[in-house]
Order: sequence, then C-alpha cells, then structure tokens
Amino acid sequence: MHTLRDRILALDSEITTLDQTIAERESSLNATIYRLYHLTPEEIAMMESG
Repeated sequence: MHTLRDRILALDSEITTLDQTIAERESSLNATIYRLYHLTPEEIAMMESG
C-alpha cells in the first residue's frame, strides 16, 4: 500500500507532466494560429509579450 508521501510525490510528478503537455500543446496551437493569420515575427513578438 502506498503511503501518503508516495501518493503526494506521484501526484506532483503527474502535475509536472501535465503542465509540460499543456505548454507544448499551447505552443503548437499558437504557431498554427500565427500561420493562419499570416503574422509577421514582429506581430508574434507583440502577441507573446502580452
């Protein structure tokens, strides 16, 4: 049986993996949108700076 500590460590690892997956998919989606709108590198930089 897993101890509470082991379960917390496993959940923390899962959260880290999910955060990485979300970041990768968001980046991919952003790149697709930039291509669809034919944004220039300058426009992309403006979008990503906030």
